[in-house]
Amino acid sequence: MVRPKKPTHWVELPRDCWEKIFSMYVESAAPERSGIPEMPRMTDRLVRWHFDAMGRIPNQDTLARLTWEKLRKQRSDHVRSCARTLIGLRSVCKLFREILSEREIGAAIYELMWSLVKKECGRFRVRLSVTDRRDMQNLLMSADSHAPAGMTAMQKISLACEMGCQCCDKRPLTRKVIWAFGVRICDECARNKTVFKSELQQNALVRPEHYEGLPFDEVSVADLAMFNFHLVRVKRYWKASVIKMREVTAERDKRLRQESQMAKKKAEKDIKKNARLALQSKLDKLRVERKHKMTAILGKHVRDLSALETSETFRKFSAVARPLSVEFETRHMRKILSELPNEALAPHAQH
Repeated sequence: MVRPKKPTHWVELPRDCWEKIFSMYVESAAPERSGIPEMPRMTDRLVRWHFDAMGRIPNQDTLARLTWEKLRKQRSDHVRSCARTLIGLRSVCKLFREILSEREIGAAIYELMWSLVKKECGRFRVRLSVTDRRDMQNLLMSADSHAPAGMTAMQKISLACEMGCQCCDKRPLTRKVIWAFGVRICDECARNKTVFKSELQQNALVRPEHYEGLPFDEVSVADLAMFNFHLVRVKRYWKASVIKMREVTAERDKRLRQESQMAKKKAEKDIKKNARLALQSKLDKLRVERKHKMTAILGKHVRDLSALETSETFRKFSAVARPLSVEFETRHMRKILSELPNEALAPHAQH
């Protein structure tokens, strides 16, 4: 089979053309540019519930609610589709990835798309039945304030517009996003991956510093205390973050204990060293005083004091760190004088 030749009429567009095309594509993602009607003004009749005596919704509101919700879903699906296409363009070729990864051009394109996603996908949802759950996409309007500080607009678009639990493969249609943790997650994984503050407070191994300061979100849980059923708002934390903080705190405490032990040993060592130096200074002072007294006593019988260092007995007694006793003149002085040469002695002390 012959490989087809590359057509000669293909033209490689320059980089700035692709940048302009991407900007125009984001602008065309607005539903009005695709012929989708604008949303009608939200009236109080659509927002509030009006029940009759039998607990049913009046029929005159049903058509208006259906029209509103259908148009809202049509605009939201269109913007989501455009946002997913913009995310997928990064994997088309190296040039697209480079353009969309640039700090100025790529960031501006994603920021423009992100503002459009928040406007259309985060719009108020009209409940069509009493059993409808709250639309999680309503949290898009406050996603910037709740999302992690380092999250980019591209990552926010990916979380909000794509589907599937990021922690498991069991829920491919999951769209629930916990913005405080920056993750798209199903209910089962959310129960396994998060922990309530009350559970942390009851754990004896967990201290407040292990979870205070970490990102958290608030959920409503049933309070059955005293048989008075009502919903309360409680905080929950990402379990892995708490475990990591415990490990960091344990390493810090271990390092502090080691530093404290080393400081204690050093302090004890310094105390012993200072005591030893003080004792040595005291002994040296006693030796100096003893030698000074010995020199004063022997100076009466010696003509040259420098000759005293030649006497072994003088050096021995001058090195003793004790006060000079009275026996020195009667017993030891004669021995020192006998060890000195005659020319160093006074005339009355010569041999």
